[in-house]
Amino acid sequence: MAVLTVRNIPDDLYLDLKKKAGKARRSLNNEVIHLIEEGLHSDRPSKEEMLRQADELRQRLAHLSPLTDDLIRQAKEEGRP
Repeated sequence: MAVLTVRNIPDDLYLDLKKKAGKARRSLNNEVIHLIEEGLHSDRPSKEEMLRQADELRQRLAHLSPLTDDLIRQAKEEGRP
């Protein structure tokens, strides 16, 4: 198995990692491996994909008038269907 050395970790980040490892009942080393795996194998879309989806949503909703305090108040007064 490969060995990786990480240098110059800020003290506050190190303490956060240590706390997170403790809460998960993992060693610091296992917690770092877990976080790396989680980050690398995440199903989250890329930043570019998220921006593309946000733009698409904005375009789909562009025909709607913006929400105002008055519209929200009116909806509350009318109640839910």
